[in-house]
Amino acid sequence: MARYADRHVLRLSPPKLGIANKALLKKGGGKGGGGPQMVEEYLKKMVRAASLFGAGEARAQEEMGKVLEFEREMARVQEEVKDVEKVVVAAAAARN
Repeated sequence: MARYADRHVLRLSPPKLGIANKALLKKGGGKGGGGPQMVEEYLKKMVRAASLFGAGEARAQEEMGKVLEFEREMARVQEEVKDVEKVVVAAAAARN
């Protein structure tokens, strides 16, 4: 901590998504569950919740579809950040 007394560091935690990144990014079924079936069920629950809060069925489907795509994009970014962090850690270790 004392090494960086002259710097301010802001660390952001990754967002918490409704389902695991692997399920959001998985293309097919396969081992470990998840994938399209899990995402489809997740979307149904999101639409149901929006409907319970008063959204019409069509509007709930449209808006929750957008939310799901946003979560997928966040999952992709999180995976990219993990890859970059691995490179940075490896580079730092190589310098020491």
